[in-house]
Amino acid sequence: MLPNPKWGFDQNGMYERLTDNYRTLAKKYGFRIIPTGFAVQIVRGKTVDKFVPCAPAELKSFNPPDLPKQAGDIVGKFYWMKHRDGKLHLDRDTIHLNRRGEYLQGCVWYMFLFNRTAADVKFAPPSISNPDAQFLAECGEKAIRDFK
Repeated sequence: MLPNPKWGFDQNGMYERLTDNYRTLAKKYGFRIIPTGFAVQIVRGKTVDKFVPCAPAELKSFNPPDLPKQAGDIVGKFYWMKHRDGKLHLDRDTIHLNRRGEYLQGCVWYMFLFNRTAADVKFAPPSISNPDAQFLAECGEKAIRDFK
C-alpha cells in the first residue's frame, strides 16, 4: 500500500528516505537519532496481521461506536469524528501511528533518553496487553541496540 499514490513510493521507501535525511542532519549538526522509525520497521516485520484500510463505501456501513477490524499493525486506525455537519463520521488515518505505535514510540524514547532496557518499562495502558507491551518494548530495545 502506498502512503500517498502521488508520491510514487511505499512505506519502506518513505522509511528509507526519512532515515537518509535524519542521518544527513545528524551528521551535519552532531545530533543523535532516536530510532523510532527503525523500531516501527522491526515490529512491522514481525507482525503477521497487517492493517488493511476499508474502501470509503464500506466505511458507510458502520454505526457508532462500531469500527472496522484494526489488525495488529502499529500504523493505521479508524475513529469516529464529528464533522461540520454535526454528525459523526467514521474516519481513517492510514499513515500515522495508532495506540500500539504510540506506545512503541514512548518505549523507544524512554529507553533511549534514560539509558534503560525493555525490562525497565513497567507501564502498559489498559488497551495493550502485558505480553504485547513486552513485545513492543523488546522491539524498541532491539531498534536502539541495532540502529546504525
